[in-house]
Amino acid sequence: MTEYSIELQNGWLALYTPTPQVRPGTDSAWTPLPHYTALASGAWLRRIVSLEPVGECVNYVLRIIAPAGSLIVEVNGEEIFQGVSQGAPLEFDVTYHVSLGDNTLTLWLDGAPQQISLCAVPCQ
Repeated sequence: MTEYSIELQNGWLALYTPTPQVRPGTDSAWTPLPHYTALASGAWLRRIVSLEPVGECVNYVLRIIAPAGSLIVEVNGEEIFQGVSQGAPLEFDVTYHVSLGDNTLTLWLDGAPQQISLCAVPCQ
C-alpha cells in the first residue's frame, strides 16, 4: 500500500476569539468556513473527519502548514500540541488519538493555514 492523504480544505467551522484562552463554547457559537484559507485572524477551527477501514496496518499523520504564531492541535478533545509555529510544515502522529468512524479535529491558528491534511501511512 502507498501512502494516501485526505486534504481537509472544506467543511470547517470557525470560532473567532481574540486569544486561544477563549475556549469554544456551545455549538451555536461556531460558523461555517467555506475554505480554511478564508481565515483572516486568530480563531478556533473544528472539523469532523470520518475514517473507514483500509484493510492494512496504517499510522495516521496530521500534516499542517500553519502561519507563524500560536498553534494548538486537538484530536477528539485531546490536546496533542500547543506551541508556536514558525510557518514550516508540521507533522503529528495521531494514530492513537483517532478511531474508525467520526473524529473531531480542533485547531487554534493565528491566521489562515496553507495546508491541513490527514495521511494514512503504511506501518513499518
